[in-house]
Amino acid sequence: MFHGGWYGMGIGMGWMWIFWVLVLAAIVAVLVWALAASRRSAAGRESPEEILKRRYARGDITKEQFEQMRHDLE
Repeated sequence: MFHGGWYGMGIGMGWMWIFWVLVLAAIVAVLVWALAASRRSAAGRESPEEILKRRYARGDITKEQFEQMRHDLE
């Protein structure tokens, strides 16, 4: 008489487990993405001296400007 009730509850509990596994997977995915993004931004940073050298190499600034700016950075 009550066998249908137990069967229905088993299906509901199965869906609940799937829901929580998906929620946990989404949280892990967001954390992994955030960690990877922070590593990418940290790796892409240049020091002020590297930026200054690159600007001088491109010809954006003169040697005198380069020397003065390098002195200011020190």
